Amino acid sequence: QSPDREPQRAQGSEPSRSKKPSTGRWYRDGSPPGRRRRPAGVAPGGPTDEHPHMTDASSHTSYDDLPYDSWAFPETHPDPLAALARLFGLRTPPVATSRVLELGCAAGGNLISLAVALPEATFVGVDLSRVQVEQGRAEIAALGLTNIRLDHRSIADVTADDGPFDYVICHGVYSWVPPEVQRAILRVCAETLTPHGVAYVSYNTLPGWHLRAGVREMMTFHARRFEGPTERVTQARALLDFLISALPTENFGA
Repeated sequence: QSPDREPQRAQGSEPSRSKKPSTGRWYRDGSPPGRRRRPAGVAPGGPTDEHPHMTDASSHTSYDDLPYDSWAFPETHPDPLAALARLFGLRTPPVATSRVLELGCAAGGNLISLAVALPEATFVGVDLSRVQVEQGRAEIAALGLTNIRLDHRSIADVTADDGPFDYVICHGVYSWVPPEVQRAILRVCAETLTPHGVAYVSYNTLPGWHLRAGVREMMTFHARRFEGPTERVTQARALLDFLISALPTENFGA
């Protein structure tokens, strides 16, 4: 890659997109949580064996059973990305007529809002969850948008032939996928960006992620003894309810 094709990434930590199932009881039989070995090559607090098919678009995923809420993320809008890149000397492509790719677009909550705001731009979203892509396509049809499409496929299947793109967005994905998908994300940025294009890849990092990571590890440790993504999330939220109920009501810092 030539230096002018090196993707510029806005860095920082981000919380994962939230799931909101109903809460339930913590322990079912009074026994302590079981232990399961973390898959080889997966760091603590990173992706687990709950995501065994992250590169296979033909597989049914946990995101189909328990879809993420699909929101807009203002920090991914090409306008602030272009402004930040200009401060670093890049001659960024015009936002109004840009081509934008979102990796891990879920149901298109972020990308659809951009397509509405920038009718002369073109948007492509990629996600592994067939259920969420179909939800997004239905929303696009209902809105009558013609400048956006959502593809059901793996990030690893995106190649240079899909580009070029002026802006590549990958929000709330990098820290939650296996290493091979992380490498695919960076490869897609390098292969599909225009010479002065901008890539936004968010990820969780210390020290900002430390507090959330501790809570997450408690939740996953407890939830791994249960089967199915819905039950695991229900039990994880029940653990949070238990921890909150154990907090003292007196304000000892007063």
